[in-house]
Amino acid sequence: MNKSAQNLDPTPETDAASPTPKHRFKASHWLLLGFLALLLVVGTLPGYFRGGWLWSDFPPLSVLPELQAIRKDGLSVPGWTVANQRLIPVGGKEWSLQTLERDGEEALLLLFPQNYYKDQPHVEWMDLNGFQRWKTDSYRHLKFGGDDSESAAVSARFFRAWTSRQTYAVLQWYAWPDGGSPAPSRWFFADRKAQLKGDRAPWVAVSVLLPIEPLGNIEEVEPLAESLGEEIQTALRSTTFKIDN
Repeated sequence: MNKSAQNLDPTPETDAASPTPKHRFKASHWLLLGFLALLLVVGTLPGYFRGGWLWSDFPPLSVLPELQAIRKDGLSVPGWTVANQRLIPVGGKEWSLQTLERDGEEALLLLFPQNYYKDQPHVEWMDLNGFQRWKTDSYRHLKFGGDDSESAAVSARFFRAWTSRQTYAVLQWYAWPDGGSPAPSRWFFADRKAQLKGDRAPWVAVSVLLPIEPLGNIEEVEPLAESLGEEIQTALRSTTFKIDN
């Protein structure tokens, strides 16, 4: 038998040093147990250091009134004029929708703030997709809010969306005091970190819609999306989250 045929042999010889299937199963078993233990530690240590268990309760939200005010009054973004603001039903929830204007530019800002201290972000983007009934493509991420692109506080999802009537460049993220991301899992770990100090990471779902030409290139408004995203994050930090910038 030639060397190539030996490499394709389904029953190669084994030596005593090679791991048996049983050993491999034990290794994967311990790996799984280790992962579950990590989740248990992340989920319970904050409550343990506070003298209680995390699944029993969460620390209160000190900025809950400010979060609830967004739904009623929207968000003031420095340099932009609010042409109008109203509530719209999206997926059984009420979002704040406001039109921002500046020097001939226009943007639609949708905000869904945390409404209860136990609320967690999860299906907000699915709700918006179902409400808008749009098609999407050209997904990428924009980073802003930090000292440089590598240490940016916010990593937002940026993509093109269109209906039969309008095309938009869309920027989306969950904002919290120390950062932001479109992924709920990123907020989860930020909140657990805050709970170690007996605090919380309050959140607001942010969706910015910039009208562009029918099926236009979103790169043309990327600088505007990035600067507006940073202005919104800054406004949330200073007013809603009460963080000095």
